[in-house]
Amino acid sequence: MVKGRFRALLVSLPWADFQFPSPQLGCLSAYAVKKGFKVDSRHLYLEMAVSFGLKEYAETTYSRSFGGELFFASLLYPEKRQAILRYLRRFIKDAERLLARLKSSCLCSYRNVNWGVYDVVGFTLNFDQLFSSLLFAKWLKRDHPHIKIVFGGPRVVGKLGISVLQCFSQVDWCVDGEGEAAFVKLLEHLSRGNAGFEDKVPGLIYRINKDVISNPRRQLGDLSGLPDPDFDDYFNFLEKNRSVRYKEIQPILPIESGRGCRYNCAFCSVRVYWRGYRTRSPAEVAAQLERLSNRYCANRFQFTDALVPHDCAKGLWPLLERQGKDYRIFYEIRSDTSKSDLISMRRAGVYLVQVGIESFSSALLKKMNKGIRAIDNLQV
Repeated sequence: MVKGRFRALLVSLPWADFQFPSPQLGCLSAYAVKKGFKVDSRHLYLEMAVSFGLKEYAETTYSRSFGGELFFASLLYPEKRQAILRYLRRFIKDAERLLARLKSSCLCSYRNVNWGVYDVVGFTLNFDQLFSSLLFAKWLKRDHPHIKIVFGGPRVVGKLGISVLQCFSQVDWCVDGEGEAAFVKLLEHLSRGNAGFEDKVPGLIYRINKDVISNPRRQLGDLSGLPDPDFDDYFNFLEKNRSVRYKEIQPILPIESGRGCRYNCAFCSVRVYWRGYRTRSPAEVAAQLERLSNRYCANRFQFTDALVPHDCAKGLWPLLERQGKDYRIFYEIRSDTSKSDLISMRRAGVYLVQVGIESFSSALLKKMNKGIRAIDNLQV
């Protein structure tokens, strides 16, 4: 195998929100292509949402009964189907009908991908994507045993990834933490036909006989210069389904100004996934936001950061305001955000914020190591 002939595919499955192109697919594919690899992406959750029914898909996605995961669990384990359906009937109307539609949608999406041309397939696992990914991985190993399968994302971090390899033979590897360095190093070894390379891939979780080994992580030291995320697959599908694109889905583009968080709240899972805190310059973030808006004819954005820092934000808002675009931006803030900052954000196009308010007890907030007082929460 040589690098130019080696092909990889990145996949995102239900129950990702169909209003958003996958930031994981967009960032990883663009980074790997920049390094010289042929990497495609498939937003299969979008394709399946359209065939399944957008209304039903959205209701299932936000079901509090874990309905989405359990639907796929019943497809993965047919012997458990009746027991799962008995549980789902308590929360979801017409569970049997929805399961039949989901199975049909799964089979259709699976058959629409030319899996055989790929050497490795990567699945990104965020909220409620475990059992759908395990199901497709099982089918792939059955139909294309030559394909190597790797899982990545928040749902396989640390001990979670170790348990996946211990329990599911259809998965060859998991990536613990940030994916760029690990994915490219994995592709380098596979494209050269190397064997026994697993210990040289940072963050890789792999098997040696009956043991599961987890390598130390390695993150990118500097986020500047990263390529723009590639969402072409998502928008190409929408263009082929123009009635959906212009009547039912208003895409929201994910964008990041940094990774990790400078704070150390006791309850937060960000520290599990990221190590330390890295940011990009306001000028770089503003320029990328404008490029993505022009490239995809979209004005809705959501910052994926756990929290965008004050120093970056103060420089970012004037730059966005000067662009003169009709942006609609979602942004997460702390309750110590000042009124003047909120005004600047609004002028730049921030229309919706989520404020991290965990308590109105200063004593409890102190125990959480939040760095916020009850009066700050009341003020905001």
